[in-house]
Amino acid sequence: AGICINPFSFVKFKLPDGDDYDLTKITNLSKDELLKAFKDLDDQVTMLKGIFLVSAGVGETDNNYSLASSYFEQAIINSLHKHQTKSTYTTVYNELLELYALDNQILIKDLASSIKSYTKNGIFGKYFEGESNLNLDNDLIVLELEELLGKGDLKFIVLLILMLKINQDMYLGDRDQKKLCIIDEAWQLMDGGSTGKFIEAGYRRARKYNGAFITITQKVDDYTMNATTLASYANSAWKIMLTQQQPTILKLDPDEKILLQSLHSQNGVYSDILILNSETKIKSLSRFIPDEFTQFLYSTTADDITLIKHIKEQDKTDTVATLEKVILIINAYTTKYQRPRAGISGELMQQIKKYGYKNVLHDLGV
Repeated sequence: AGICINPFSFVKFKLPDGDDYDLTKITNLSKDELLKAFKDLDDQVTMLKGIFLVSAGVGETDNNYSLASSYFEQAIINSLHKHQTKSTYTTVYNELLELYALDNQILIKDLASSIKSYTKNGIFGKYFEGESNLNLDNDLIVLELEELLGKGDLKFIVLLILMLKINQDMYLGDRDQKKLCIIDEAWQLMDGGSTGKFIEAGYRRARKYNGAFITITQKVDDYTMNATTLASYANSAWKIMLTQQQPTILKLDPDEKILLQSLHSQNGVYSDILILNSETKIKSLSRFIPDEFTQFLYSTTADDITLIKHIKEQDKTDTVATLEKVILIINAYTTKYQRPRAGISGELMQQIKKYGYKNVLHDLGV
């Protein structure tokens, strides 16, 4: 069976005292009472609206954004009232058509048409129709979304749904346990939509339940891409910057610019870090100096990866043993030939290709 990530499967109907609600009785409530009766349901609806607005291709700078947001809100609430967590893109689509029949506004019909690809009759419906089977119960979860990068807005929709799911897990989890969601290469995943209100609601809920979101980009100006990235930056109390060019779009304070300009790094040795806190006004310079094992474990340098892979294949060892061997070889090579550490992995691979792996080990006495 394929994966299903229906966002409505993650909606929680909690009473103000934290107890679960008997969903068979939900139709006893009016639609107007629905948001007031349940804890945090308004934030959940806000996040759902963000998902549907992105699905419909409606951004916060669009002229019809407010109306579209209102129509989606009505359709989502109507669907939750009738179907609760069994709601889907299809039920919201049907609710929009019912609204169109009553109001006869062409925008409502257009919104319904724009999400049809995600309904049971659409090309992406298989990912969203039915109950979600996404399980994030482990202490450490890594989700690779690279395969979605060529699928237009789908990648961003999936990211938002995952953030909703993670947010709900933070909400339901033990408040004493700290929870963290890290989104690497966020600029690639967030370039498909404009939904700052989703981020605001998600970040706010995470903080309430001892959780946090971290986004990582190539440069500070990546956060000016759209309302989503701007909201991510604005709602992050802590900001950590590495060596980079001065931002040309995002505005920093004059002293922050000076501190950013003072950062230096040496590949494989150290990296200066600028740490800012918008709440406490902390502005701190630090230096990150990794130990050798950590440096190679997390290295993304092509030469390091090539050397590690080659030694792992030659010795047929696990990752820990391989990295220990890499460090041993490099230390022996730099000591014997008085070579600098910068770029040493590439130099060593050239030696191995020229003389052979075993001969290089013999020469170094390893």
